[in-house]
Amino acid sequence: MAQPSFLFSSAGGGGGIASASLARAQISTGTRASKVHPICSPWRRSHIACSAAVRENTSDTSDGPYDAVVIGAGIGGLCAAVLLGVYGRKVLVVESHSTSGGVAHGYERAGYVFETGPSFYCGLTDASPDRKSLNPLKMVFDAAGLQVECVPYDKFVYHFGNHNGTGKFKRVEIFGDNAKYVRSIGQAFGHNAGQQMQTFISQMNRIFEGMEGVPAATLEASPRVALRLFTKHAWSMFKLLPFVSDVQAPLGRTLARLGVKHEDVRRVIDLEAFLLSGMLADRTITAEVAFMVGERSRSLTEFPVHGTRAIIDALEQGVRKYGGEIRLNAHVEQVVLDRNGAASGVRMRRGENPVIRAPLIISNASVWDTKNLLLNENERADSKYARHVDATPAVSSFMHLHVGFDASGLSSELDGHHALVLDCSKSIEDPGNTVMVSIASVWDSGAAPAGKHVAHLYTLEEYGEWEKYVPLYPTLVARRGGSRVKLSVEQKQEMRREYDAKKRERVASLYRALREIIPDIDARVEVEQIGSPLTHERYTRRYRGSYGPAIAAPARFPGPATHVPNLYRVGDSVVPGIGVPAVAASAFLCVNSLVESSKVEALVKKLGLEQK
Repeated sequence: MAQPSFLFSSAGGGGGIASASLARAQISTGTRASKVHPICSPWRRSHIACSAAVRENTSDTSDGPYDAVVIGAGIGGLCAAVLLGVYGRKVLVVESHSTSGGVAHGYERAGYVFETGPSFYCGLTDASPDRKSLNPLKMVFDAAGLQVECVPYDKFVYHFGNHNGTGKFKRVEIFGDNAKYVRSIGQAFGHNAGQQMQTFISQMNRIFEGMEGVPAATLEASPRVALRLFTKHAWSMFKLLPFVSDVQAPLGRTLARLGVKHEDVRRVIDLEAFLLSGMLADRTITAEVAFMVGERSRSLTEFPVHGTRAIIDALEQGVRKYGGEIRLNAHVEQVVLDRNGAASGVRMRRGENPVIRAPLIISNASVWDTKNLLLNENERADSKYARHVDATPAVSSFMHLHVGFDASGLSSELDGHHALVLDCSKSIEDPGNTVMVSIASVWDSGAAPAGKHVAHLYTLEEYGEWEKYVPLYPTLVARRGGSRVKLSVEQKQEMRREYDAKKRERVASLYRALREIIPDIDARVEVEQIGSPLTHERYTRRYRGSYGPAIAAPARFPGPATHVPNLYRVGDSVVPGIGVPAVAASAFLCVNSLVESSKVEALVKKLGLEQK
């Protein structure tokens, strides 16, 4: 599955080395139950009192040609659209950007193809004919008959700077194969470290063995899922019973109970948790890490030929295969509500027919951006819902560095994925201290010109320090509903100089990390692109440039239903959470709850995922 869910593969990814976030869905199918939607059967849910973006005197029945409108063509939105098409629904996807993919869109400069978000994947292909991948994204592909060509590989590298106060880096090779992983830890940190890592791995595998029998394709955010789980997947549920106290617990508590105390082992596990969820082990749910460890050892780690763009292209193909439409540069101003307060369409910024009707609206926007769509200029907005959204903590934004560089003389054995903690005396969570590096051209020669390499690096960065530069970008001001700040030419030039200087200052840690991998990188760079949190916000249309909510264990992500009838959400703001496999799983949870149970079970059978 994509990895790490949070950073290497986030997405909006955004981002653990396999989407252990899926475990959230297997343990809890959401905090809000939803009934079968009227596009499939009579509406049986009471229309709860609510406010929303626009209240229009419209009929209760939408008269548009679509069964559903999906707002946002990120991976979660595209997966939802594909699944709705598979289930026989006519879908329109509207995307504000000029390209699909959300944080996974990518771009090209001077012959280099730069990844913008996820790049570490696991389980995009089946490991063997009798070993089906549990990656929810692969399940979406299989449901629609889609394929993505991938290049497999077997390891990536962690680097720990100022290790134990030595001022030097400790290099540790990480393998999907658990035996190799444990052996590598023992070689790097000693026999006792290897033993404690084995204790950790063994417990995670036992938990995973219960979870693996409940694939994402069978889940939904509806009470009826309980009947399916205990009739179709009873043996898996039984195997999970001994671990009930662990699966929902923070991983830190589980480690303490297991006696895993070795400083270096805990640091490695903290880094794994951080790359998975954006938080350390004490705030990451155990089930997430168990799923990551188990699935990573049973699947292929791989990189898609033509990069993440190939995944997006396949999903777009899947939408259109079933008669769906995708409109780019199509900005939604508001969600339209009928007289009963239920979503009945979307109001577009431009077009001959500004209101597009549909009985079902699915938002792939973040929890904050969805609220802004709903509450935009609406005095009767649900203040309780607004307070809930505003109180949701956000993962920090990022500094990005994209470089194209000369590969002359570099080893053909160069590793493509690295995570570096620059100073072990500081927290892994400190901005600039943990850096993710992806060199896509190691696997895909088409990502760079002949004799060149392309790299993408990123690290956490607080948004607040950059907010004063928002006036440089009128589009950001407009999105926030503010008035354009009038700056003189001199003021704007000075602000631009400060902004560029700050970018140069904050990208220094990324270059430091890259020098650890390629010492003479400065002399090799031919193309350089630096992105700040404002860059991230502008191009990904993300609230404050965040990759998603920072919902720590034991708290849970919300389900796909909202306070507004007929309006649902998919993506990294709902269960299972952050990461490519997680957002794909969110599409199953949402869409499966909106169709007949028999259709879900037929799809599970088609995918060959029935429990034997």
